[in-house]
Amino acid sequence: MVPLTKRDSSNLGVEGSNPSISAMFNQKLEIMRAITNDAVNAFMNDQNFSRSNTTVKVERAGFSYHITCMYLFGNLIAQKLRGASNIDIRSGGWMSVTTKERLNGLPGVTIQQKKGVWYLNGELWRNPSDCKFVV
Repeated sequence: MVPLTKRDSSNLGVEGSNPSISAMFNQKLEIMRAITNDAVNAFMNDQNFSRSNTTVKVERAGFSYHITCMYLFGNLIAQKLRGASNIDIRSGGWMSVTTKERLNGLPGVTIQQKKGVWYLNGELWRNPSDCKFVV
């Protein structure tokens, strides 16, 4: 295994970087995106799903309706009423690359980060641990 140097880490996936490091990074990114795609598909179609660190559960909430929830490492990051398109999202307490990846996979969600601050659909998201409603 080739050690990761400061120069290599700043050029991951860029022409001229160490090819074996770029390949490992790209492979990890592809796996993460595949999990995101499958989890979002299950979430939007109200189906149970579990792979690696991500789980989607359709849970009974009362007598007549169900809630579909997406969890990352056991932390709730998205939920919606079964059959609905409105989604409640949150960071689950972790503003990580993986959390951002999973949430960005949901329709109507675009999270960007600048200097450690999250922006949801172009607006400052003051407390990502708090629930936000997305249509």
